[in-house]
Amino acid sequence: MCCKRKVMMKCFLILLTISLLVPFSSQTFAKENETEIEDPPKFTDIILYEDEIYQLVELGIINGYPDGTFRPKEPITRLQAITILIREMNLDTSNRPDPFFIDISPGEYGYEEIATAFDEGMISGNKGYVDPNGTLTRAQFAKIMVKTYGLTLKEGYDRRFIDVPKTHWAYDYVKILASNGITSGYADGTFMPEDQITREHFVLFLSRLSQ
Repeated sequence: MCCKRKVMMKCFLILLTISLLVPFSSQTFAKENETEIEDPPKFTDIILYEDEIYQLVELGIINGYPDGTFRPKEPITRLQAITILIREMNLDTSNRPDPFFIDISPGEYGYEEIATAFDEGMISGNKGYVDPNGTLTRAQFAKIMVKTYGLTLKEGYDRRFIDVPKTHWAYDYVKILASNGITSGYADGTFMPEDQITREHFVLFLSRLSQ
């Protein structure tokens, strides 16, 4: 009887040791992973450019709104655009020199981003104003992108948009942007330089830049 008890005890200890060494079952592991991985937000109003939008959302470069929308057709403001570009480039916004714009001062919302953008040569303002809450036109966007990323004209590119003649102030910026494959304009051969750039088009162009 004593020997039988010793054998049973020995078997129990072996089984206990094995149970401690064997990893969790795949079912348990899967359940733990399911609770740890958070699904990216699903916006209720996206129809076009879904992959590009969610790519930048997952990278923390752009966000949606608390009501679950992305508002792709809304125009983007100058401050919003600058903030997105600063995030994408991972720029430090602290201790930047004061650009002395009339319409934004130290301590105000967006000041650090505006100061950073000016210091980096992304923006220059207009007669002392930067208009942070003003909307951004497609022509202005072209200039900001060229300045921000130091884009240059690709050799051999000669396409022209019918509504951006050589006399247009943004002619070179638009041409450079197009030669880099970031914009292709519209099917009718226009670029619509004075139209406001929408949130979805801004994301689309920024996504193309990284390709």
